[in-house]
Amino acid sequence: MFFVLVLNVFGVFAQTNYYVSKNGSDLNTGSESLPFETISKALNSFGVSGGNCFIMEGTYHENIIINGKNNITIQPYNNDVVILDGTVEISSSWTQSSENSSIYETILSQDIWQLFIDDKQQVMARWPNAQFIDDSIYNLDFWAESDATLDSNGTMNTVSSIEDLASSGINAQGALAIANVGSWKTWVVPITSHTTGSNIFNYEPAPTYLDKHHYYYLEGKIDLLNTQNEWFYNTTTKKLSVWGDPTGKDIKGKVQSYAFTMNNCSNITLENLNFFATTISATRSSDITVNNCLFSYPSCSKRMLGVTTHPLTTELSNGQLFSGNNNQPANFKFFQCLFEHTDGEAFVLHGPDNIIEDCYFHHIDYSCGSLRYLQNSIINRGRNCTFKNNTVHTASASSVLSLGDAPEISYNDISINGMLQDDGALVQLPGQSSVPGSAIHHNWLHDSVKYGVRYDAPVLNPEIAGTNGLIHHNVLWNLPKGMMIKGDVHEIYNNTSFDINGVDIIILDEGYPDPPGGSSNTSTILRNNLAGKISGHRQNPQTPPGIEDHNVFSTTNDSFNSSALLTDPENKNFTPISSAVELIDAGVVIAGITDGYLGSAPDIGAYEVGDSWTAGTTWTPNFYPWSYSYVQTISGFVINPSFDDGSAAAMARNIALDNWTLIGNNAADEGVSASIQTNNVHAGDGSNALQVTNVASVGEWNIKINSTTYQFDGNNADPIQVTVSFRAKTTDDDPGSHNSNGDLKLIVNDAVSGLDKTSRALLTTDTWVYISKTFNVFPAATNYSLSLSLQFGRLEGVTQIDGITSSVTGGTTLATQDILINDSSVFIYPNPVMDVLNYKSEGVKNIEVYNSLGQKLISEKAVGSVNTSAFPKGSYFLKLIGVNGAVSTKIFKKK
Repeated sequence: MFFVLVLNVFGVFAQTNYYVSKNGSDLNTGSESLPFETISKALNSFGVSGGNCFIMEGTYHENIIINGKNNITIQPYNNDVVILDGTVEISSSWTQSSENSSIYETILSQDIWQLFIDDKQQVMARWPNAQFIDDSIYNLDFWAESDATLDSNGTMNTVSSIEDLASSGINAQGALAIANVGSWKTWVVPITSHTTGSNIFNYEPAPTYLDKHHYYYLEGKIDLLNTQNEWFYNTTTKKLSVWGDPTGKDIKGKVQSYAFTMNNCSNITLENLNFFATTISATRSSDITVNNCLFSYPSCSKRMLGVTTHPLTTELSNGQLFSGNNNQPANFKFFQCLFEHTDGEAFVLHGPDNIIEDCYFHHIDYSCGSLRYLQNSIINRGRNCTFKNNTVHTASASSVLSLGDAPEISYNDISINGMLQDDGALVQLPGQSSVPGSAIHHNWLHDSVKYGVRYDAPVLNPEIAGTNGLIHHNVLWNLPKGMMIKGDVHEIYNNTSFDINGVDIIILDEGYPDPPGGSSNTSTILRNNLAGKISGHRQNPQTPPGIEDHNVFSTTNDSFNSSALLTDPENKNFTPISSAVELIDAGVVIAGITDGYLGSAPDIGAYEVGDSWTAGTTWTPNFYPWSYSYVQTISGFVINPSFDDGSAAAMARNIALDNWTLIGNNAADEGVSASIQTNNVHAGDGSNALQVTNVASVGEWNIKINSTTYQFDGNNADPIQVTVSFRAKTTDDDPGSHNSNGDLKLIVNDAVSGLDKTSRALLTTDTWVYISKTFNVFPAATNYSLSLSLQFGRLEGVTQIDGITSSVTGGTTLATQDILINDSSVFIYPNPVMDVLNYKSEGVKNIEVYNSLGQKLISEKAVGSVNTSAFPKGSYFLKLIGVNGAVSTKIFKKK
């Protein structure tokens, strides 16, 4: 009774590990051998203690809602590729438009707000035209310009564009204008009236408006659909229209904003997941960590559906959505993640103590339409944010970063921003609360149309600028201006600036209206900086206010040639040249800033002689379209006696089936049998498995299953070892009791040397167990002839074997005339593939292609390419085989 009670008590607790497979079922237990079908089922099965959710390979389209869960890690199973996809396939037939023969139409069953054709994002039909394929969509030259001196909030007077609105024949009434009429703010506004042939139109007034630098483009009418890669969707008729015939292409539409929606959760970790056209959100949550995830096209505005508000972007909050609380923990972290091709911000975080580290951001926002807050590219609304070792480029909003109060911004490589809005900077801290306690150090800031660093305040209220900021060891180049420092009591040390069009470092000296007679930066310290110009004025030479000494710069209108003192700035070597006496040992000691300097004194500038620090990410991103080009290499010759090489059937004695042969008693009246079957297999290891039914009374080691023989050459100098791995389970309720030496006997036989190597294994009742055995050491020889035997002991009932892999190492230095596979020069392209897959590697003699079930589809001599056009969409394995080994890699077939 006590034993039963213990079992019942443990039964109330949920499992700590759940598994998910595209081939699973939500009626399963969620175990490794009986996985769930959906991620939602797995996550909602966890109890209060949490656990691990292992997702097997595949593309998942789910709206996953997680409420009140804690301590869960969500990750791929065994390094599988897991994709969360926010799109649906569009497979309906296309017809040519009766109104325009270049337009093709189809009717959808649900609304979409982003379109992909052959993995390329399509452009919402617009005027003036612009494209993703050449990045012109990120260029303000492809917007129309309006005359700000004639405009009012609600009226546009077009004065220039690459095409004249009046002569375009377009009637803009009913369209949407993406209108940059607020300097650093852009709004999506409906056009209320327009007369064809006029350059003037009226629109619903924007929430903010400034009378300078007005630009716009139009969307939202099928009349704008007039060039390649454009599309339009009518929400009333559900008609999708594209330019050009898309028949036979891979077409997908976005229908989802969030794959994961978390509420009231903590200690949730997402690892190694790939998000396509979808992303994640959280409310009332904390301690969410996102590691090594790819976010490609994660967010997109619903302008095509007539929605004028901000896009639903990646957003984590410790409070309500779109708001946070500095008095509650957040502790959100993104580590080594990729964010690319967004419409809207990369992400918005709410709450204190968040970390963004070693992440890569590019092509962030192409419209900037109706963004929130100050309309920046990367937003953190909370104190003490850490933004470290990140790379950011091609971010269109006026400023890249808005990181809340007292952020640390370090070791980042930030460039190319602000193309589509006025004002701004690469790194901007906007006011009184954000600057105190902040640190901006060891960054590369370059190649932009905006400032590098800016401590800002309103022009009419300079007295509310921030104080007590720290900026040191940054390198700035190829910018219109380097730094704009408003406020006071700042410390600006050891920065390097060159190739700046205006003033490199502006320590702004401006009067305060309140209190009268006051002025800015009287207590700011400026030391150890190398720059072309340093001034207290935005443009003209002027002695900077505060304390200024031990700096190298020009005090005239002509910039000092600071790059001439650097070793190789074009290749990012910013150390002083050996003859730079102006810099070397010419600085002043600053505690906590110049520690570890060489020589008699610190060097001036961001780099000491011998320094080697770098900025930006430490890894190479896998940009979309993702290429899974990692190569899994098994050293030496590979023997792979799969159960998936033929048809499933009963095994007759001494007759080969799937490269296996049954040896021994197969008498039906004894109840002993063997078969290769499809009903009880280990998930992820093909569609077939070996099944043996045994009766202990028949005799120990009664059934023996032999693999085919594999031959290969050795070098006659080095011995070899063989490793065999597989999974097994049995219905025997007490395995091991029948034979203390084990339930299974593994035998590796070398027919040439006549040697057998043997090992034994124990199984577990009704549970798949992983078994791996290494056999040492077969003697050195010039040739080997290996086979594998599975011999069954006195097990009762049914036993399954699946997922066998076997490899040989050692003894593989072949004769000089033999050609080896060169692992370092394996090239497989394109991957993903539509039709012909090319492969290049020295020494490939044969190839094999397997589907995800382990079934062999192709086996042929290597000719440098293989035609995959007949394969359905999905993942496959390509094996390149040489005389000394094999290299296997995963390939992905597009439609």
